[in-house]
Amino acid sequence: MPLLLNNPAHWHLRAQEARLLATLLEDLDAKAATLKIADEYDLLALRAERRAEAKDTDHNAERPKGR
Repeated sequence: MPLLLNNPAHWHLRAQEARLLATLLEDLDAKAATLKIADEYDLLALRAERRAEAKDTDHNAERPKGR
């Protein structure tokens, strides 16, 4: 998978940027939509974190004991 897809920091930064943008918006519908996008970016970050944890767990399970 592409590196950005698996990078939680990337998605957290996108969420932060979206929330900053939302503070500048006057249209309430646009503000709500932008905040929803920020929440979705946070979910993408969480999924990336879980993928990384699962990969680490799988990788550790493959190592012979004592090494």
